[in-house]
Amino acid sequence: MEEAGMFDDYLLEEPREFADLMWARYELEQSVDENVLDKAIQATQIATELDQGPDERAQLFYDLGVRLDARFERKGALDDLNDAISAFKRAVELVSDDGPEQSGGLDRLGISLLERFEHAQKIEDFD
Repeated sequence: MEEAGMFDDYLLEEPREFADLMWARYELEQSVDENVLDKAIQATQIATELDQGPDERAQLFYDLGVRLDARFERKGALDDLNDAISAFKRAVELVSDDGPEQSGGLDRLGISLLERFEHAQKIEDFD
């Protein structure tokens, strides 16, 4: 079996684990291979669609936001930043108001909104 086919099978069978593996590889290598980050994002997106409890889904959306923000930092595509903001918003919505996870999600959401303002000068980001 060729390597690409093996990765694709693992992506579909265990998207969360595959996403975490690709993200760890990206962070370790600060990989020049952009496919590593793209695969981490793709697998995380797939994992968010699976049947899971709200806490795990919140963590997946948070992870997705972090990974999309990393790709925005690398490539500068505003769509990635917008998608990261949406993912952070979804993560915050999924946790309880008094949950410890909410502060991390709100922090990253605020940072991403500030990034978008600095990049696009959209005053709506302060609403």
